[in-house]
Parts: sequence; C-alpha cells; structure tokens
Amino acid sequence: MTGKTSARRTDLDGHVAIVTGGSSGLGHAIALALAEAGSAVALVSRRREAGERAAARITSCTGRAASALACDVSDEAGVHRVVGEVAERFGRLDILVTSAGDPGQGRRRRARRGPAPALP
Repeated sequence: MTGKTSARRTDLDGHVAIVTGGSSGLGHAIALALAEAGSAVALVSRRREAGERAAARITSCTGRAASALACDVSDEAGVHRVVGEVAERFGRLDILVTSAGDPGQGRRRRARRGPAPALP
C-alpha cells in the first residue's frame, strides 16, 4: 500500500441535474460537485433569492450553467412545473437529487403511488 488515495471523478459534461434544496447545505455541496464534474445544474429552493445567489456562486466557481427555480417540493403541481422548465431550458434532464429538508411546519403529504410523469 502506497498511502496515496485517488478520488474517482465522473465526467458529466453535457448532463443536466436538478438539485432540490440546492441553495444551501448538503444540496448546495452536491450541486457544486455536479457542476465541477461538468453538469449544468438547476437549483430548486423555496426562496428564489437564495437559489439565485447559490447558482451565481456555482457558475463563478465552475464556469458551468446554473439556474435557480423557486418551488415548494410538497406542491406536486410546482414540481411538475419545475421539471418542465428545466427540460425546456436545457433540452434534457439526466440527474435528480432530492435534498430538500422538511421545515417542520407540518406539510408532510403521503406520496402517491403510480408511474413517474413523462418528461415533455
């Protein structure tokens, strides 16, 4: 054993990712790592301003496209809107990271079973 470690990097050039909770914390760290690997990222946050600041930081650090979309992920119609906007803006969607936290405000909803919606 040489004592050296090597991080395996994935080439995500040309891929597009949605990261919920991407304006701060773990979601932001994941979005930054995806952008560093070559992916364009769409940050989903309940607060558009926080998302825009985070997207600007990611673009500044990586040179990759990053955008911010406001959405409360407990709102099913809002989630469909966001997926449609990302697909329209970038022409594809390859990666979905769900990192939005529960604000503890009692908004829990049961997940509906059934097929995932098709991308436009």
